[in-house]
Amino acid sequence: MDKVKRTFFISPDDIKGSSYVNYNLSDDLLGKAIRETQDIHLQAIIGSNLYYRLQELVFNAIQDSGETIDDEGFEAYKELLEGYVQPYLEEKTQAVLCVPATYKLRNFGVAKNSDTNIESPSLRDVMALQKRFNTSSAKYATRLSMWLCANKDAFPELSETTCGCGIFVPAVLGKKFVATGLVLGGTRNKCNC
Repeated sequence: MDKVKRTFFISPDDIKGSSYVNYNLSDDLLGKAIRETQDIHLQAIIGSNLYYRLQELVFNAIQDSGETIDDEGFEAYKELLEGYVQPYLEEKTQAVLCVPATYKLRNFGVAKNSDTNIESPSLRDVMALQKRFNTSSAKYATRLSMWLCANKDAFPELSETTCGCGIFVPAVLGKKFVATGLVLGGTRNKCNC
């Protein structure tokens, strides 16, 4: 399952090709931002059960074994991935990337990345850019949540009530969802174990 849990829903090259991220940016740095975006932000929206099922289907497609996202009967999962998850990841990954791409932790402390031909932005400028990406990713998160609410019958993982402690419960179980993480009418991300 470890290999499955490391499966990306979008590649660094896909993000570079469809966003403002420069092709020269390190895949290692971008990969860490994708991982954080998926594991923390996306999983909080769709819940751990659906998140892990989606990873399994994508991993199986890459390995060409078992049930895959391309198989008949999994069209809703493919639509979820391509139409809602990937656009969200493109925007949110850019927000996550803003600070680490500009500042690094070094042996002597925090340092700003710079080049002789490039002027580094101020922290204020970086935060403004991050806010812009957070705003647009929040719209994609709301769109994703609304689509899941409208199509929740296609995803048995959204109605599974058994979970272990630390598992995110989906924020779309018939409640009103706002991308800030607020659920009106109940407690969110609480395990009932």
